[in-house]
Amino acid sequence: MNQEETDLLYGRVGMIVALSQMIEYNLAEVQAYQKVLSLFDKDGQVKREIFEKVSKEAEVLWEKSLNETLGQNIAQIKGAGIFKNNPKQIDELEAVLKERNYLVHQFFKEDVAKRSIEKNITSVLKRLLDDVERMNRLNEALIGQIKDLEKEYDSIG
Repeated sequence: MNQEETDLLYGRVGMIVALSQMIEYNLAEVQAYQKVLSLFDKDGQVKREIFEKVSKEAEVLWEKSLNETLGQNIAQIKGAGIFKNNPKQIDELEAVLKERNYLVHQFFKEDVAKRSIEKNITSVLKRLLDDVERMNRLNEALIGQIKDLEKEYDSIG
């Protein structure tokens, strides 16, 4: 493996880790907004004190979610039924989680014995680039959803 390939390898691994953390953060945002907005789905009108109480609960949920793993955040999203109308997004989140976990926990460890990265550097770099692009698309979709949730939240007051 030459220096350019090494730089690409570690750069793409780093991007995947960074995007994973961005996705974790954005899932926390989605959960917090949904907690508050779900009040209005049920009742339409909500008393001020209930709104304030749930807003504080949403802030606690957000802070808690920031300290949890990607897998825990995905489980919470599923449990709350947040993307129930978009099962493809849950599937995409789970696929990204699986790939991220492999990359962080197994990728280099497996390579120590097999030396498969060096032997297959072109396909490894392509796979990592595909992962970066996939995670970036997912993250951008979450950002779009957060913007929509922010607008909905802002329209409450």
